[in-house]
Amino acid sequence: MTAKEKFQQILNNESYGLYPAPTEAQLAVDVLVEYLLGEDWYVVDPIHNSQVNTVAVHEILMKYSRKYRKERKRRDRQRKTD
Repeated sequence: MTAKEKFQQILNNESYGLYPAPTEAQLAVDVLVEYLLGEDWYVVDPIHNSQVNTVAVHEILMKYSRKYRKERKRRDRQRKTD
């Protein structure tokens, strides 16, 4: 079962009243990766899952957040001058 399918099951659970049922953090990251980076996105390096999450968040922000890209550019410039 994909992360999207698991997430749909959570959203279909009506026993939590007005709000959707809680979601585990890893499932939330997996859903964002599947929707925003694509189902075929993966990391080749043998790193821990928490590091993969950092890579995924970075790639999502680089792709969709102009503010993040500007901050990253500014930070990279500061590193070069230090």
